[in-house]
Amino acid sequence: MTRRDGFTLVELLVVIAIIEVLAAILFPVLSRAREKARQAHCGSNLHQMGAAFGMYSTDYDETYPLLVYGQQWVHWNVLLQPYVRSERLFICPSHAGRQPGDQQWSYGLHLCLGGEALGKVGDPAGTILVGEVPGRCACASCPSYPNPAYPEWLPVGRHFGRAEFLFCDYHVKALRPEETAHPEKLWDLQ
Repeated sequence: MTRRDGFTLVELLVVIAIIEVLAAILFPVLSRAREKARQAHCGSNLHQMGAAFGMYSTDYDETYPLLVYGQQWVHWNVLLQPYVRSERLFICPSHAGRQPGDQQWSYGLHLCLGGEALGKVGDPAGTILVGEVPGRCACASCPSYPNPAYPEWLPVGRHFGRAEFLFCDYHVKALRPEETAHPEKLWDLQ
């Protein structure tokens, strides 16, 4: 009986082919799992923003952050800064290229709610407060405003075609961007 010390070329090619097939099966599953984790992180960011909005409104007579003070713009995320731990909270992990401090945030505030009293919102559970936007400066935009003239204000589906939204009652929900294009979601103030 002869002793074999190695693999034949055919055996080696079969092993490589099996590894390639397994990789082709596993890589999409792993990338989907990674994106699901990013979506969960994004939802967590919005939950934390909801807590910050709640603390802000408690300190400022039950109102949402006003976007303009005097002659100077002060963005809502700057006003929430004392209530959050990091600027990274305002950047979705799936929003490529965004960094803290570059005024290119991943989320936009419902512009019409700036400075409004919490009690003026007719349907808090159905009115979007903050949503994911692609804009140049998403600090003061309407995530539910269906106006193609302002594409930076339209929500963007970064997570399997869905975007995460924080509603006025501070719950978070993932929706397809076209589900948000309802004027009543924009103007539901009493």
